[in-house]
Amino acid sequence: MTNDIFVGNNVRVSVNPLIVEIPGYNDPGYVSTDKLAAFPVIGFRKEVQTLEDYRTDFTTKLSGDVTINDTSISLFEDSSDPVYQLLDEALMEKKLLRFRSLYVIDGETKKDNDAGLYHIFNAYVTKKETSGSANSVVTTTFNLSPDGQLFTGFAEFSVPLNVGDYGIGAGTEEIAGVKDLGLLTGNRCVTVDATNSDNPYNSGTSAMAIQHPDGQGWELIGSSVGNPSIRIRNKQQSGETVTESPWVKVYTELERPTPEDINALPITGGELKGSLTIQEYLNVRKKISAPQGEILALNSNEINSTSVKVKGKEVYSPSNKPTPLEINCVALGETLDAGVF
Repeated sequence: MTNDIFVGNNVRVSVNPLIVEIPGYNDPGYVSTDKLAAFPVIGFRKEVQTLEDYRTDFTTKLSGDVTINDTSISLFEDSSDPVYQLLDEALMEKKLLRFRSLYVIDGETKKDNDAGLYHIFNAYVTKKETSGSANSVVTTTFNLSPDGQLFTGFAEFSVPLNVGDYGIGAGTEEIAGVKDLGLLTGNRCVTVDATNSDNPYNSGTSAMAIQHPDGQGWELIGSSVGNPSIRIRNKQQSGETVTESPWVKVYTELERPTPEDINALPITGGELKGSLTIQEYLNVRKKISAPQGEILALNSNEINSTSVKVKGKEVYSPSNKPTPLEINCVALGETLDAGVF
């Protein structure tokens, strides 16, 4: 068994009921305690496999899996302590918890900003023992059975942000803010001048830049004058440069898509340049004009029209009969006063 050895007496123990796949020191959900009664010890052992190699007279040893030894955490008896409550609940419900132990290095000590080596591991609470009496301090020891991998690292002092850093608190007369629109320099708020060629608006405004550590992100910018509107674009690191997509509209109730935006025909009318197929009925309340059109096929039960012409010639029907004069005839009952027989 191998135990890490630390010199010092300052250790921070935190417990997290939320377990994410890849743990981080600053994950949300950690609850700390100041009721620690003993210095916690994290021990582990490695499986070593011995292999015989026919090419040599020596044996080969390979390091295998690392297993975390069972350990314990001792707290001064205080049922109101949040860590005590989490451990007690996990024991009753057989619930897996995540533990984080920070071994603080020598130097200035700040409760929330200590620097040092940390261990993170998951464990079940398997047992609880209480010791002490009326003449001694009462402590409760929780036995832990680790499950899974041990994660280690070094936590550094956090650096405070000044007003204006990454655009936080900026945009005032005293602090204009950062103006590096289009770059991948961290999550930030960006001041965008009206003269900036990347500004999709004609007035000064601000943008929000969000990015991923793998060199890609997106920007969101809004109008500061007139009706509110939003534009968005993404960007990627390409070698030493950053490539950007065009600004794209985000439609709202004040900026709806136009017929041209969605390649549609306005309800108020317009020119349809393609074919139109109507599966059911077409109702026209006024007129249809097709001066250069050609009807290739027409299947109709009824045409209600006072006059129908084909190539400029009248089409007659029982409801639209020709006059005797149109067919060079004399009407019945009419007196014939001229003619050749």
